[in-house]
Amino acid sequence: MLDKGPHDFNLDFYTPPVIEEMTRSVIEFQRTFASSSQKKIERYAKLLMEARDEDTQDFRVAKPAKLIPPYFVNYESGSWQELNRTIWESAANLDDSSSIMPILACDYVESPDFVIILLKQCLEKFNGCFLWLNNFPEQVVSKEKILGLLEILRSKPNDKLVFNLYGGYLSVILLKKGLNGFSNGVGYSESRNFHDLQAAGGPPPRYYMPKLHRYLSREEAQILINSSPDGFYKCNCIICRKATRNKHVVIDDLDYHDLMKHFVLARYNDINFFANHNLNEIIQDLETTINYFDSTSFAKIANVVSNSRYINLSVSHLVTWAESLRESTN
Repeated sequence: MLDKGPHDFNLDFYTPPVIEEMTRSVIEFQRTFASSSQKKIERYAKLLMEARDEDTQDFRVAKPAKLIPPYFVNYESGSWQELNRTIWESAANLDDSSSIMPILACDYVESPDFVIILLKQCLEKFNGCFLWLNNFPEQVVSKEKILGLLEILRSKPNDKLVFNLYGGYLSVILLKKGLNGFSNGVGYSESRNFHDLQAAGGPPPRYYMPKLHRYLSREEAQILINSSPDGFYKCNCIICRKATRNKHVVIDDLDYHDLMKHFVLARYNDINFFANHNLNEIIQDLETTINYFDSTSFAKIANVVSNSRYINLSVSHLVTWAESLRESTN
């Protein structure tokens, strides 16, 4: 009987023949999966097209845009870096390696220097990579870590691509600082800690607060919205307009799917704002929210509520973002 449970393999297991076979098999699976799973994909794709009133005759199975070789987390010290470099070498020697884009996963704790070295080595063999900085939640990460990420992006050659594997609004802003793209969407985390992957699950019902560029609980969002008589925190997307009573959005009127739709519309507006403003204007927009929050009595109310009801309302992440971006432009 085949044991499908988790297993631990030390580095001695990954001999050159094992690495070569592992890399080839993983890439080949991605190349052939779409065509070999045609019937399953076709069934669900056509259901989606029918729901959109689209002509199912136009259906086709799209091939993967990029192929990802096996990867392991890189630590600041240790032999896993060498294993990943050997995998890159093996992947680069495969046919049509131009479609291959590795994931560079790094446990970035102290200095970004080792990430910069690995990024340089990876981009010498490929046109780009996906960057996964482990446990890098944009809302709580330190200024030092953000400045380190900016240093990593500055080290990238202009003709190479780096996509953040996880990200939120800070990653949107970093598109003006050398980042080429990021992964984000409904049900997709803005950060990941690889130690917690086995315990990961679906997101709870939350409201994305556009002015704060972060998720809040329903209760937190309602308290914040109600604190602003001038409607500073009000969202004008179609979903929120339908749930507006007495000039305030009523969060409890939004079901789970409404919350997801609202996020998609809000993130679209985030990206649209980014596209139409320069970096200084984007930083000024962050500072406007910081100043509004600090100038209202709500900052004091939030502290009282936090102590009694475990509500966490803060703009400290916006302060960190703005300070980091200002410092990086000086």
